[in-house]
Amino acid sequence: MPPNPYHKGQNLTEAAAKRGSKIICFFLLFILMIAFAYATLDIRAIGLRASSDDDTTPHLDPTLTYLGPGWQNERTVSKVTLGQTPFAKCDVHSVRSEDGTNVITDWIFMEERDAVNVAVQTQSGKFAVFKQRKYAIPGETLSPVGGFIDDGETPFEAARREVLEELGLGSVSTRQRLENGDANFIGMKRPPGTSVPLNADGLADGSVEVEETDWIFLGSYRAMANRGGGFIYTFLLKNAVPLKEGAGTEAFQGTGDDEAQEILYLNEDEMLREVMNGSFKEVKWAATMSLTLLHLKNGRATVSGGDV
Repeated sequence: MPPNPYHKGQNLTEAAAKRGSKIICFFLLFILMIAFAYATLDIRAIGLRASSDDDTTPHLDPTLTYLGPGWQNERTVSKVTLGQTPFAKCDVHSVRSEDGTNVITDWIFMEERDAVNVAVQTQSGKFAVFKQRKYAIPGETLSPVGGFIDDGETPFEAARREVLEELGLGSVSTRQRLENGDANFIGMKRPPGTSVPLNADGLADGSVEVEETDWIFLGSYRAMANRGGGFIYTFLLKNAVPLKEGAGTEAFQGTGDDEAQEILYLNEDEMLREVMNGSFKEVKWAATMSLTLLHLKNGRATVSGGDV
């Protein structure tokens, strides 16, 4: 019997329908898989956001880099960064020994932005200091004005800015400039790429502007001789006067680390006693106040004709 063309067409139609059904099923399954994947990712994202909001595990933001200068000299072979923030960095250096016979490969080195400390003495002869708490110091401590040197600032410019920000005080010369309408010189930074004056060692020069006769530069010092920690620039401001409303009082709204601070005023004998008692519990603070007391003592001896 010859094949029935009708049955052949019917078979072809049924096969095509089956193939179409399979394609539709596969397409729907594919859509469902995509929807499930997006739902899973969204749940995970919500979970990540929740965990990041509540997570107290120490971590560093990998997008942030240290903004200060790095240290190396003729003995530095190489260095690797372990962790960093804009203000500090922990490196491991490979350092050649002084005699050049071997290389130390586990030399921990701490980079930190250079900073200033300022002993502030008012026209009445009393020193304005803070009583506060710090994360790495047990109990309460006394401290002078201090803070990091910003890019484009000399150490002196940073010191002048910090005293104004933290206490609202400044020198008579600074007040005169402000009264004369020169209001933008405090906190003004040099353009990017413009270097500040350097001293003979290639470090920032701590010299005070000539007209600022009540400012004294007491010297710059490395925080840790072999481990870095930045350089501290120490200053004394004498005859400090108010430049802002409420300056030097608890009513003054200073800017800083948002830490609770109490302002104390100490005469010179009280300052000496607090230094000797270890009340300035960071070595840079103790050094700043000690250098201040030595400067005042030697200054008076020089003026009175005595030996220094």
